[in-house]
Amino acid sequence: MLLDNGRIYCRGYNNGGIFGARMNPLIISDNILFTFSKIYDELFKGEKIVDFEASSNSLIFRTETDKIFYTGMFVKYQPTPFPLNKKAKKIFATESSVGVVAEDGKIYYLNEKLIDDSDFVCKDKRLFICEDDNLNSEIIDIGGSYHLRYALVK
Repeated sequence: MLLDNGRIYCRGYNNGGIFGARMNPLIISDNILFTFSKIYDELFKGEKIVDFEASSNSLIFRTETDKIFYTGMFVKYQPTPFPLNKKAKKIFATESSVGVVAEDGKIYYLNEKLIDDSDFVCKDKRLFICEDDNLNSEIIDIGGSYHLRYALVK
């Protein structure tokens, strides 16, 4: 849940580090958070979170200064900066990926299945771009769950 003070609190099954709470005091398990726990905020201390998207295995959020962070996918157990130097119009999370629709109209995403694949040694340095001829109009919304993504175009 996102509170009016700009903090996200989570409770429940912490699949793959989705809650980004590992470095918080009193967190003793990466599996289940028994009480409401704040997302670890050292990288964006003093900033409010203004938007977030979550799935069963990933979380992505934006701060008031348009910084984007993600957690989860069995590779990130605390918030990590999303590796994109463009302003995001929209953020999304599916079970196996997190991403943004950037101001240039392209979809940029990180995908757990490719990050963990031994053929791709990317350690978050490989950002994937979805360029599809079927998306020949401006993307106005994006979402999905599990391994599926949907784009709504004008």
